[in-house]
Amino acid sequence: SEPERGLALAEAAIAELGAVDDAERMASMLRHRAGLRQDLLLPGQLDDLHAALGLASAPSLVRAQILARLCWALKREDRFAESEGMALDLRALAEQLGDEEHRVEADMALASLGALRGEDTMAALRGTQEAAERAGFGLLEAWAYLTITNALEGSGRHELAIPAGREGLARARQLGLGRQIAAPIAGNLAESLTSAGRWDEALEILDEVLGLDLSPLGRFGPLVIRAQIAVARGDQETAERMLDELRSLPAG
Repeated sequence: SEPERGLALAEAAIAELGAVDDAERMASMLRHRAGLRQDLLLPGQLDDLHAALGLASAPSLVRAQILARLCWALKREDRFAESEGMALDLRALAEQLGDEEHRVEADMALASLGALRGEDTMAALRGTQEAAERAGFGLLEAWAYLTITNALEGSGRHELAIPAGREGLARARQLGLGRQIAAPIAGNLAESLTSAGRWDEALEILDEVLGLDLSPLGRFGPLVIRAQIAVARGDQETAERMLDELRSLPAG
């Protein structure tokens, strides 16, 4: 698969760089490998990112990129206090560098963490989506939609998450961000439709998503939701097929 080939290339580059004294380049490669490990559901992502942060000690774009990835990775591991610390560091560094894109991303991460604490940060999240759109930060704008749908679904507001998901999905496709980010937004939309009992609509989206050549990380969520619908409908055969595929993914 693409991520597996990418990981092999990253491993080779890191081994080669080991002998060369270029700390920032090594930090970039470790950040890249962390992302591939995440896609493949392999361990070691946080180790790579912490090592990268130690190497990229100067205030630079590379350090900002590492802080951003570390912030989201820690959030996924439910290490919210550490994630918030990284987001605050990212915002301070972005302001120091005059880096508007990372400043918006830091605000998005902080609002996303606030939502997990039960705060209503929807206005702040919408604000980051609009700021990214105005500035032409396409990937960040699509990421904001993913964050908005996560926050709405996480707080049980399925009926608001559904239109936000449809809007985000259309925008991500318009921006040409298919597998990269349209697929996870579609996964969130399917989850909200399932929560709202709109199973047929959810299945339509899940079948489309699972037909794509996704990484193990990309397949994980949609497979779980597809299995849940099968169980709810008493479709044991499909449920077992989904569980078999989930078991075949790398552990992570």
